[in-house]
Amino acid sequence: MQTNEAHISLEEVYEQSCAVRKIDPDKPLLTYREMMRQAKGCEQNMRARMDAYDNICESVVPDYILSRFVDRIIRSPDQYWVFKKEFAAQIALSGFLSYIMNIGDRSLHKLSFSKKSGRVINSEFYPAYNQFCLIDCQESVPFRLTRNITSFLTPLMVDGIVGSVLTAANSCLLRNQDVIRNYLCLFIRDDLLSWNSTKMSMPDDRGQRQLETQLRDKIRNNVGLIIKRLHMLMPSNQENKNPPMPMNSKVLQLIKDATSKERLCMMSSTWQPWF
Repeated sequence: MQTNEAHISLEEVYEQSCAVRKIDPDKPLLTYREMMRQAKGCEQNMRARMDAYDNICESVVPDYILSRFVDRIIRSPDQYWVFKKEFAAQIALSGFLSYIMNIGDRSLHKLSFSKKSGRVINSEFYPAYNQFCLIDCQESVPFRLTRNITSFLTPLMVDGIVGSVLTAANSCLLRNQDVIRNYLCLFIRDDLLSWNSTKMSMPDDRGQRQLETQLRDKIRNNVGLIIKRLHMLMPSNQENKNPPMPMNSKVLQLIKDATSKERLCMMSSTWQPWF
């Protein structure tokens, strides 16, 4: 992706903050690795992950980095509100697609946003496949909604805008799932063909048609998994429940999982969950 001065990645925001505070940008990684090196045994390792996460959050990476950056570039209260609202909606849509498509590895350098509008740009945004050609992501959080993002948005935006956009997007796709299924088939087909081309030499037209036939069940299974994740966000049958669950209860649980400290500390250090 070409560099655009109107856009900036979360990694660049973080590095600018480190320069102002005169801190080595790699200090969180070095701190994490040192604390993990001293850990022994599975249980102690889990405890060390939490200790390292807490230590880095308290002493190295504050939760106001993104907020202060936006404060510097946007001075008008009206523009600030529009920017924050758009950024919240964009983060929600990005997270929604990450969740239903099971796309992970949303590192800081892969998330950029417009400094004027707050619109979010994802790079390297595609699913990963296992040896069975099925979409596979083993991350402990459904999408990136880390401390600096939630601190900037505030609980009002997180529970309001983010939750509402997640619910609306899910309802929209479910209402048109027959159309979405067709588009997903085309997307997964092309993506699997491209992924397989990296594993073997590209066949001729006849060979490609044979490969498409072989992948037909894999495509159907992957599309089925994505549609299933859409249905998982909708409330289940509540006829026998008293009181009934809110319509957005599963969406709120998804947000809770994305912001859970216990889940964030299990993420890779290169993902930088403390930001």
